[in-house]
Amino acid sequence: VLRMTHQKYALAFDLWRANVHATLHERGAMTKVGMRWHNKALSVPFETWRRNAVELRRQASIVHKVIVRVVNRVMASTFFTWSDIVKTLARQRGGMRKAVNRIMQRGLTEAFESWWANAIEQRRASK
Repeated sequence: VLRMTHQKYALAFDLWRANVHATLHERGAMTKVGMRWHNKALSVPFETWRRNAVELRRQASIVHKVIVRVVNRVMASTFFTWSDIVKTLARQRGGMRKAVNRIMQRGLTEAFESWWANAIEQRRASK
């Protein structure tokens, strides 16, 4: 109720309080700036270290990516070499299978022809 009756005083008080708050905030900011400027001798080496750390981290990331690429290439090359060897062995196995089948067929053919000749000979002999 008093605030309503003394509206001008209340407004002036609110304005004063806002100004004090803003002044304190600015003073704090200026103190920070002053401390930073005052501690420049300490902050320069720290900032240099921080930049170096960021750069080293970036370089380590690049090196890691390169190593991963090289390892992947080696693994792919090893896989393709293995794949080529497997294909070559399969081809050789198929060729060996055909050769064995021919030899077996030749043996069967010779046995059949021998039997056939023998059967014909026996027929002639029995006539």
